[in-house]
Amino acid sequence: MPRVPTHPLAEYPLDNLRGKPECSLPSWHRAYLHTVMLENSLRQCEPFVEGSLLDIGCGQRPYEKTFFARAKKYLGTDYLSDRSRPDVVCSANRGAYHRSDGAIVSGPTDRSRRGRRGAGFASGRPVSFL
Repeated sequence: MPRVPTHPLAEYPLDNLRGKPECSLPSWHRAYLHTVMLENSLRQCEPFVEGSLLDIGCGQRPYEKTFFARAKKYLGTDYLSDRSRPDVVCSANRGAYHRSDGAIVSGPTDRSRRGRRGAGFASGRPVSFL
C-alpha cells in the first residue's frame, strides 16, 4: 500500500530520488545512513528556508552555510561542549523560546527553575535576534 503524505515535507527523504543519494560522508562511514536521511530531508526543506531560523541542537553548525544559507538570520542553540558552537547555550527540551514581545529568551521555561542557573542554562536573559 503506497504512503500518502499529508504535507509536502512529510515525505520519505529518499522518495522520488534519481540515482545515488547525495551525502557529505562516504558510504562506509558509520554515520552514513543517519546523515544521508538527514541531509536529504534538509534538501527537501531548503526551498522553504527564509527569514529567521532557529537551529536547535546546532552542534558545529554544519548546515548553516549550505541548507540554511537562505535564512536572513541564523541562531544556533545547543549545550556547551568542545564540539559545539552555539549562539545560545541551552537544553533542547528547556531551551530558547519566544516571549510575547518577540524576543527569544534562553533558559528554562518552567517557572520553578526560572532564575536559577543550571547546567547549560542561561538565566532567562533575552537574546537579540528577531
